[in-house]
Amino acid sequence: MFQVKIDTKKNRLYLFLGEIEEKKEFSNVICETERLVRFLKQGFSCISDLRGFTFRDPDHDFMQCVQETLWDTGVKLVVRIVDESSIKVFSHEKKSVTWPAYKLKTVLSMDEAEQFLEEKNL
Repeated sequence: MFQVKIDTKKNRLYLFLGEIEEKKEFSNVICETERLVRFLKQGFSCISDLRGFTFRDPDHDFMQCVQETLWDTGVKLVVRIVDESSIKVFSHEKKSVTWPAYKLKTVLSMDEAEQFLEEKNL
């Protein structure tokens, strides 16, 4: 189950992706992200919680679609929260696959993500 929320004071988007089983859920993630970022300013930051993330459709490039949506809506920096199962997949990426790429940072907790963005004044 996914959740998308924003903090307008911090100008930040939060994506909690969890287990996404159907293409319909994928579409809902994108639609909800597009709806909520309208309330943020260009250059917003994003914390993407990938702990427990799975997507069961191997023919669909879910993460690339999410990254394209973030780029198109004006993200400046994304901090990914990973766990032992997702760190192998996501920790090597330092930039998004969309071009021009935005920066990615990988951390292990929400506190670490929030602290990193505060230090960057984002």
